[in-house]
Amino acid sequence: MKNKHSFLILLLVFCQTAFSQQAADTAALIKEFKKVMAFGEQPYVFYTTATKLESEPVLEAQDTATMNGMFYKNETNLYYKCGPEETYLQDSLLIEVNQQRKTIWVSRVDMPSKEKLNTMPFSNKQLQGMMRKNYTIQKSITGNHMTKLSLETKQVAGGSAVISTRTALLFTEKDHIPQQVDIEMRMEQPANDEMIEQIKSQGVDERKLIQLINGQRYLIRMQKMSVVFESISNTKQKAMQIPLWQNILDFDAVKQSYTGKGVYAEYAVTKTY
Repeated sequence: MKNKHSFLILLLVFCQTAFSQQAADTAALIKEFKKVMAFGEQPYVFYTTATKLESEPVLEAQDTATMNGMFYKNETNLYYKCGPEETYLQDSLLIEVNQQRKTIWVSRVDMPSKEKLNTMPFSNKQLQGMMRKNYTIQKSITGNHMTKLSLETKQVAGGSAVISTRTALLFTEKDHIPQQVDIEMRMEQPANDEMIEQIKSQGVDERKLIQLINGQRYLIRMQKMSVVFESISNTKQKAMQIPLWQNILDFDAVKQSYTGKGVYAEYAVTKTY
């Protein structure tokens, strides 16, 4: 899973696995949730992030990571970076850069697709509708003029697996500016001999994943993500500082090809259209 997508994927899982609360209470809290995330709907957006990923148990190096990121939105043009990955959604292009692999992928994006990609997931009407139907939501005051919305789900999935998710959104009470979001997802599934053998065949110590609960073996897996928002700005002046794809690529109009330039000169560039 790419790190830049992991938060969105966790959010989507969260939106699809929850219980309901009284409609009036939920509607009011969803309205407040939307108000907090409305900063992303502005034509000009900038913020930085500090993201921490954790897993229990830790099975590989990617299970734990700390990454810094930044996000720019200048009307319909986007740029975001998280760890070694950069994405440019500008003009009619989607450009994905991986600094570890030294690769650049260049794709075409039509306007309808670009508009979908240009929508912040927190303000998506479909997700809000799902939340209104499914979530257990609570609000609390944490002090220092800060408020927290806590959202919790628990659902029995196929094979008697239980997936539970806890999300906490911390924001300023006065101006509803997000400060931090924490997501914790726990999966609990009965484990039979076949499943344990599959785990062993992948070179994983099954003792790290299997727990005995009331005499029954269960596979237990926990994933956590914490994202701290900083330096949020909705000014045009800041948004116009957005990094541009022309700074990393040259385009040959005759050959219809792209080549990296500057520190990206040695990157392998793949054009998909």
